[in-house]
Amino acid sequence: MTEKQAALLVSDFDQLGARSLEARVASLDLQQLEQLIGYERNHAHRAEVLEVLVQRRRRLHDNFEPVTSAPAVF
Repeated sequence: MTEKQAALLVSDFDQLGARSLEARVASLDLQQLEQLIGYERNHAHRAEVLEVLVQRRRRLHDNFEPVTSAPAVF
């Protein structure tokens, strides 16, 4: 996926503010978020937008952490 394609994942991405972006990126997967973060860093580099994207990536990544021990079953 190219950077331009990443921006197309979210319609009007370049015009969106950080608050508007949160709900729009909720359905993206890790790879799509990485592409969008790269696009933003190489283009507008808006700090608030990058923060929303990085926080979403962190939350998504945390949910995919492997479980190291199985819960006890009684």
